[in-house]
Amino acid sequence: MDFGTNTFHLLVADVHKDGTFTKLLHRKITVKLGQGGFQQGLIAPAALKRGLDAVAKFRVDLNRLKPSKVQAFGTSAIRDASNGRDFSRVVQKDFKIRLQVIDGDREAELISIGVRKAVPNLVPCYLIMDIGGGSTEFIVIQNNKPVWKHSYKLGSSFLLEHFKPADPMVKGDLRRLENHFAKSLVELFAAIQRYRPTLLVGSAGSFETFASMIRYRFPDSGSHYGKKSHPIEVRHFYELNKVLVASTHAQRLQMRGLLRMRADMIVPASILLNFVLKKSKIKKMIMSSYSLKEGALLK
Repeated sequence: MDFGTNTFHLLVADVHKDGTFTKLLHRKITVKLGQGGFQQGLIAPAALKRGLDAVAKFRVDLNRLKPSKVQAFGTSAIRDASNGRDFSRVVQKDFKIRLQVIDGDREAELISIGVRKAVPNLVPCYLIMDIGGGSTEFIVIQNNKPVWKHSYKLGSSFLLEHFKPADPMVKGDLRRLENHFAKSLVELFAAIQRYRPTLLVGSAGSFETFASMIRYRFPDSGSHYGKKSHPIEVRHFYELNKVLVASTHAQRLQMRGLLRMRADMIVPASILLNFVLKKSKIKKMIMSSYSLKEGALLK
């Protein structure tokens, strides 16, 4: 189980001796755990209830499937909230699930394990990017091994609550976000300068949304559904980013390939990816459908 800031995931699988696995169930529930609480550094009561309701549904699935081993991981929203430990205690007491609240480095490690299993080793060096709700993780992979990793408090939900952009976004909003990225990501761009990755691999979440939206706008790009990995043309993404930044919430609700729950969060996620691609001058991008939960399973 991956208890993320925006979405809670349950993955149940048969793990085989050769290191592969067969999925039996993948359930995801939108919880928006950080909504209404980022500024105060806590999980708001309504969000807490949504989170516990999701865990209750997962407990029903676990009782039915009876897995021999259960692991649950809490990430940014839970680790940063002043009442995150209270949430963990309730999960343990009421649902008999031990929740491991992991730091950003551990989160990045598990993401990299999942992504490396999904993505063919196409280039000597690439950059993994995982845009979450509370944080965004970056990992540099060289010769199929992680050589640098860092977690930044640059998740899409956090950015929305912190900067409160207009609808549609105005130039001042965009400038404030990009200035914040430039100040925050100094270490990332130093690592990029040092290792020279030639490919960006986007881990699930927002990247699946980008792939889905691009599929409808550029039909020749193909579908990512059912695949472990799928190429995303950088030029297609740049065109999509222009549309997203200029759009209103109402317009985004009508866009094909965009889930309703991501209609607001996709904009800061897109601006962040656009900033990283242009600053790093990386020209190739791939989406990985594997992320933290698959990495934990494989670990």
